[in-house]
Amino acid sequence: MWPGWEAIAGRATGIWGIRSHVRGSWARRVPEANELLWEELLERGSRAAGQTEVTARDQKKSEQWKIWVAAEMKRRNNAPNAWIARRLHMGVPQAVTVHVRAFECGKKQTLWRS
Repeated sequence: MWPGWEAIAGRATGIWGIRSHVRGSWARRVPEANELLWEELLERGSRAAGQTEVTARDQKKSEQWKIWVAAEMKRRNNAPNAWIARRLHMGVPQAVTVHVRAFECGKKQTLWRS
């Protein structure tokens, strides 16, 4: 686990209590429904990490809390990399995949230089 994970995870307990994704024909008729969910997940995850979209602009693209939020969004709703990268200021969409995979595989220490 990377430093700070326990603090973020502790604050996150119970914050993700929203529907994981929109299903069925309703989702096809209302394509912006998933984007509204992504917005909510982003807000809740950022709040749990004690951050905001505004502060994300000035931080590293590979900031630990950004990767944690991205991983949770991918896990809970499979939000698109391009959307996550744009909103969390993580650079190119492929970077989201690289960081989330490393996070999930326990290789996080190789991504960050203190």
